[in-house]
Amino acid sequence: MENKKLTFSELCDLISEHNKEKGVKQQFSDSKPLNCVIVFTEDSFKEKYDETTRSYSFRSDNKYFLPSMLGNSIFGDCLDGDDLGVRLDWYMHDEVKPWKVEYCYIMEDK
Repeated sequence: MENKKLTFSELCDLISEHNKEKGVKQQFSDSKPLNCVIVFTEDSFKEKYDETTRSYSFRSDNKYFLPSMLGNSIFGDCLDGDDLGVRLDWYMHDEVKPWKVEYCYIMEDK
């Protein structure tokens, strides 16, 4: 089954609903955070990269998606395995050349 492509805004709405429903304090809940992927556009980078190299996985329990937190970070890992623990929100909100979202999706549990 192919993952449904979402805009970043749609993904944020789904994560917000999930966190409200399941409880934002994941460590005190038996629910699991959502595993998500964000794919950035080719023109977000100086060099040409394939889709896997432009894709970063992250979880719904990042501070960006928890309104009770003081921070707004999204840490993600590149799907190609080369770039781990990247502070995606910094790149997305860069004043000079922000990374633009092509699409996002929620990874299905297997």
